[in-house]
Amino acid sequence: MKAKDGVKLLTILILMSVFVSASAQRHIHKKGHNHNPHYHYTKLPQWGFTFNTVPKKAIVLQHVGVNYHFHSGIFYR
Repeated sequence: MKAKDGVKLLTILILMSVFVSASAQRHIHKKGHNHNPHYHYTKLPQWGFTFNTVPKKAIVLQHVGVNYHFHSGIFYR
């Protein structure tokens, strides 16, 4: 009886490891692969883009002594 339980447990562990490794491999990006952002973000500025002025209607928020400006879903520092 114990041998059958051991075989069942081993089978379950093998199946779980196969599913976990298969799902992890789907998220690996290949070198040179261009990531396409979600369509809601395609018209927003890219990360790290620099602006010379902040929009006039931006709301000023302060966090840890740094002023951040928020306007139309974008934070400016």
